[in-house]
Amino acid sequence: MFISKKSQSQQGFTLIELVVSMAIVAILSAIALPTLMRIVGDFRVNAAIAELRLATRVSRYDAMTGTKPRTMCVGNSETGLKYLSIEGRDCDEVKSWTEIKSVRVDLEQSTLRSVNGVAGNSTQSDRIYRLSYGNTRGGYGGSYGQLGKLVVTHPWTPNRMYRALLWV
Repeated sequence: MFISKKSQSQQGFTLIELVVSMAIVAILSAIALPTLMRIVGDFRVNAAIAELRLATRVSRYDAMTGTKPRTMCVGNSETGLKYLSIEGRDCDEVKSWTEIKSVRVDLEQSTLRSVNGVAGNSTQSDRIYRLSYGNTRGGYGGSYGQLGKLVVTHPWTPNRMYRALLWV
């Protein structure tokens, strides 16, 4: 009895083996992709919050060491979130913003003031949130009694997973 070895042209996978392998990969991808997207969304939100917190601290420090008040202005742009620390309090005159792509300010959940003044909120959909600091001469960089929160979201982050940037 003679048993022949397979030639090189006969080696490989069968069609059934390939279909089963592709089905397993598709099932694993369907399970893992939403989780991966949420993780990426969470990372982008956390990175945006860290950047905003740093800019806020710099704005407060500048107010403590300077003679004029500083205001941190934050709003939504066409591609994401925009912010800038300015001297004074008039965020409506800002032309050059720093942008963070793909994250947005949640207009319904944020409670920080959004009108030019000490307190209050605008009803406009393109509102700019403001946090003003002044030199209190005590070295603390007073925030003019403004309390509130700014909520940053990403489309891939579920609504139940808001990330709030708290302002005091």
